Amino acid sequence: MPSFEHPLQLFRLEYPEGWQAQYREDGQMFLLAAPPGTPPGVLSVAPLALKQSAEFTPEELGAELMETARRAGLNAPPSDIRLRGRGTAVSASLEGPSPQQLPGTQGSLLRLWLIRQGALPLILTHMGPGTTHLGQCNAVDAIVESVEFPEILPPTPSEFAQRVMEVVEREYPHLRIAPATSEEAISGGAAVAAIRLEDSRSGQSADLGLENLYRSALLTPESAGALIRDHLDRVSGGLFAPERELSFAGVRSRILPMLKPVDWASSAPDGVRMLTVPFALELQVCFVVDEPEVVLFVTDDLLNDWGVPKEQIEGLALDNLAKRPIDPGLLGIPGGEGQPVALIVSAQDGFAAARFTLPDIRQQLADLLGDEYLVGVPNRDFFIAFQERAPQAEALIRQVKADFHRMDHPLSPIIYRVHPDRIEATTL
Repeated sequence: MPSFEHPLQLFRLEYPEGWQAQYREDGQMFLLAAPPGTPPGVLSVAPLALKQSAEFTPEELGAELMETARRAGLNAPPSDIRLRGRGTAVSASLEGPSPQQLPGTQGSLLRLWLIRQGALPLILTHMGPGTTHLGQCNAVDAIVESVEFPEILPPTPSEFAQRVMEVVEREYPHLRIAPATSEEAISGGAAVAAIRLEDSRSGQSADLGLENLYRSALLTPESAGALIRDHLDRVSGGLFAPERELSFAGVRSRILPMLKPVDWASSAPDGVRMLTVPFALELQVCFVVDEPEVVLFVTDDLLNDWGVPKEQIEGLALDNLAKRPIDPGLLGIPGGEGQPVALIVSAQDGFAAARFTLPDIRQQLADLLGDEYLVGVPNRDFFIAFQERAPQAEALIRQVKADFHRMDHPLSPIIYRVHPDRIEATTL
């Protein structure tokens, strides 16, 4: 039986053969459509924002479901709510005549479930004419029943931020914590507050974003402590290390490009302006000095100190990256007649995705895939190029969008079409 596991491992479920599955990165909604030839019906499954507390009562769950039903236009009395235990989880369910504002649902039902384990709630919605068809309802009931949560639930955003602060206070006595000026959004609607670290020895301060660290901890919760300490070691060493030699002549061979989401620069500390260049929809290029333990971002102020034009920095960074070997190189997915239908660029040097900015790399891909091809850049350490006509194209598109939500250092869920003279976003 086919199964689906949420990209952040928040839940998994099974569904019958023939049902059409789709994962939507906007809102992390998983959709199941009834098989062709049966009454139309859709089941949607979506995690709600992680709650700040894992404690709740069944009555509170029922009240939350009533509010959800009200917002959906379902008028049903609270006495219709059915509550039941599901191991360590609790579910509340409700159904009633479908609201008239839902197109194509006249005469059908709206069926809702709210399942919660700890701080994690899921909302499941069954709608369409199939809601009055016994066979489809039985199938949906079985899908709902198959929902499973991980043994180790993810921490809430506030719990995670608090744990980071406790490690700082206990193990890094030279660092002080102050409220940061911004928040970083995470998938699912919750937010992880950034924290501001101040070095008592130097008086320096900097905002420490927690989004990527939080994503890593969600993927491997048993290693969260080690991840936090490793991150603090690297970041505090880079932020508050003794002054480095940053003359242009001293660092020019180590200036490299790095891809970032377009809203990344807005999370910089107050008064700091990152040097960036637009690249493609939702992507921009920034520039770093590659140091042994950390990368130092090039700012407008540093560029002014060097007295060199932005165009020279951009050209120099691309040339420096082009000289670096790709390890393990281009990995191909073979197609007919020995020609690849997809090529993967993966490297653990932090600059795999940045190689998408290199004209020579794009030309190598064109030589193997054709003048026009598709590219997904889900995170910093990986990108994939493939032919739109490849049999695996649909699965690769789904994987790119899932990886964007699942992996740390996310870049974009967009699939880009590369032409000889331009890069454009698609609606795929």
